Amino acid sequence: MCFWARLVARCETLQSPTLVASDRRTSTLAAVASRGADRIAELNLHDLSTFLHVHRTGSITSVARELGVTPSQVSKAISRLEGVLALRLFARGARGMALSPGGRSVLPQIERLVSLARTLGRVEKAPEGELTVAAPSSLLMPFLPSVVRALPRMRVRGIELPPALLRSYAAEEIFDVAILPDGVSGLPSKWANVRIGELRKSLLGSPGLARKLGRRPTPAQVRRTPFVGPVAYDGGKFVASTDDCPLGLGERTIASEVGTMDLALRVATECDHLVFGPTIAAHRELENGSLVEIHVRGWDVSETLFLACDAERVLARVQATILETVRSVLARGTP
Repeated sequence: MCFWARLVARCETLQSPTLVASDRRTSTLAAVASRGADRIAELNLHDLSTFLHVHRTGSITSVARELGVTPSQVSKAISRLEGVLALRLFARGARGMALSPGGRSVLPQIERLVSLARTLGRVEKAPEGELTVAAPSSLLMPFLPSVVRALPRMRVRGIELPPALLRSYAAEEIFDVAILPDGVSGLPSKWANVRIGELRKSLLGSPGLARKLGRRPTPAQVRRTPFVGPVAYDGGKFVASTDDCPLGLGERTIASEVGTMDLALRVATECDHLVFGPTIAAHRELENGSLVEIHVRGWDVSETLFLACDAERVLARVQATILETVRSVLARGTP
């Protein structure tokens, strides 16, 4: 039995005889637990606490200020809880947010649940909201761990999307923050787009392959060498992607295709294929010597890296923390 199922069961046993006698209906939380561990596991202490805050203040804006989050995050917490409980919890009236009949029915149970969880020390570990960061895999891999460390009180989610899909999904509110070269163009005005710095890209290969190509190979030599190419899968089909190599995909010998930079580096290491990408993504392989930079004549590729944030969903202090963190990683050249 999961933590929340055990806690709900304990709350049910702690109900006063008066309450049980006056309300013979099955408890909503117990009903959720009876539908299976998957549903009860979706309960979130942060969402339950937010419900109580909104009930106390009657204002989503006031709760957002009190908790140091955005009003959108408060609304999402209430919506998630309503989805788990299959109940409408609040009605908006002239005096603000008021409990609906369903909200009133679960209020005593949620108060007991949060109180018991506080006793067990769960509140101190509860996250201060959620943050979804989207980036190409070559950028998510080196930057996300540092962002997670910099925001210990938030639940940070990372999703890998190639630049083309990232831009097309940006307006659908799938993610809150994006890291990518050239920024996210064509977004609503609520998105803030800030320059992070210059991202250096290079050609990478095994030491043995580098020796075969020579000290400074020409583009013609590189063209004939097997490459690991990028590929994406979306909507049941493969989607064209790019690694921004000076040689286009049609100008190279693509011997293998993968969807993540981590896998591309692994294939390049073990199969003597070339891979083109940010040097920061290959810091581990470059440090242990399994891959080396191959300096091609006439190639000197760098791109401006941007941080794009939905200003309505991401607090200014969180934006500043992410920006400072990513800039620091980029400057060091290693996570």
